Amino acid sequence: MNTQKNYKFYAFVSYSRKNSPAANYLQKSLERSKIPTKKIHESLLPNDGKHIKPVFLDKRDLEVSEKDFSENIQYAIENSRYLLVLCSPESAQSEWVGREISYFLETHDNDLNAIVPIILSGRPGSCGEDECLPDALRRADIISRNLPNMTAEKDESEKQGWENGLVQAMSYMLRVDRESIKATIDAEKMRIQRNYTIISLTALLISSVLTVWALFAERKAKNNADLAQRNEVKANLNAETAKKNEAEAKRQAGIAKKNEQRAVAGEKKALENEVKANEQTEVAKKTLEFLQNVFNSSDPAKSGNKDVKLIDVINAKIPEIHKIKEWQIKASVAMIVGDILCNSGKRKEALELMKISVSLYEKHAPGTKESALSYDNIGRVYYYLGDYTAALENCWKALTIYKRSFPDDFENISKCYNNIGAAYIELKNYPAALENIQKALSFEKKIVPSNHLSMAHCYNNLGTIYANQG
Repeated sequence: MNTQKNYKFYAFVSYSRKNSPAANYLQKSLERSKIPTKKIHESLLPNDGKHIKPVFLDKRDLEVSEKDFSENIQYAIENSRYLLVLCSPESAQSEWVGREISYFLETHDNDLNAIVPIILSGRPGSCGEDECLPDALRRADIISRNLPNMTAEKDESEKQGWENGLVQAMSYMLRVDRESIKATIDAEKMRIQRNYTIISLTALLISSVLTVWALFAERKAKNNADLAQRNEVKANLNAETAKKNEAEAKRQAGIAKKNEQRAVAGEKKALENEVKANEQTEVAKKTLEFLQNVFNSSDPAKSGNKDVKLIDVINAKIPEIHKIKEWQIKASVAMIVGDILCNSGKRKEALELMKISVSLYEKHAPGTKESALSYDNIGRVYYYLGDYTAALENCWKALTIYKRSFPDDFENISKCYNNIGAAYIELKNYPAALENIQKALSFEKKIVPSNHLSMAHCYNNLGTIYANQG
């Protein structure tokens, strides 16, 4: 075949409409699969240089024009380097497939080597009902080829069969051994999966850190702003009193002086509160820096180790968490990293970090939303570890804080009731489970629509309870 011609399409897929799913798979996979460029002769390289594309498929690539269907098909065939024929009993009987093969040979100097029959089903050369080769390809030199085969072998899925046929067809067109083709495709799949994992974990880390930082900073900023405002009012009142008493006797002058000193003290207190607010912001920043350091250590591009895994980096960083001196940073980092370990299946390691977080919040910030969140998280870890009694104890602690200090936080209150109900289910205390799941459902109805996923969780738990009660 004339490999020097500048073809518009690298290949044209000829197929029976009954085989459309396989044709669509073949066309998309050829265009998306990366090729071993360095092993391919320059004359066989696609225009893209990295993928076999474009590949013509009539349903997708036919342009709207004044020409009739057959003229557009003929133009595409003339401008295709290869003709890929999906061979099946259906395509063997297809008039259009036969016409496409004939026209390809007519416009490509009868070069049979430019035709790639790909077995989808049936048997080539059987001449029976299961014959899969069209008439124009029932030749000894075609049948004797080791034709690409998309038929699944024993113990293979249909997808595996299609993938094998794809690799064989690429190997034939590019004149490269199958192992190199498959190795390149597998390497690209691993690269994409690795990038997806890194992106997902990055998003989780950033989302967790920003959420904690935002809640913490917002609460501290509001408290400090209120306190600063109160101190400012007090300072103004004291200054006014000092001004009114300025003209009085020495005794009144002494009182004015004291009030003036109080005003100065109030301003100093306001500045101290401002400094405290800045310190809290710094705590959130250091927490983010610690977690960012964990992520950077797991990034192959920055660590220089392509085999590094995020979970291994996290385990290596756990001793550093124990060394953190500032309790706020230590509690925040321990809770976030513990949550990541729990979601990664490392429940025992997660439990140790959650215990650190809970103890610090109990000591320094009892009754706060952060404290409730730490009880909720450690309860979830105990549940996954099968310690349902401990899970119940911590979920009840979280619920008590939410109901006492944050009665309008329906979302977290509902979540606690649902978790408590789930633990009672595992303990086979179905009446208690039913009571708490129904409470969770009543709160969910106040904040989410009836088709929300959290409603589905409640109904699913109710179904489990009724099923176990008979």
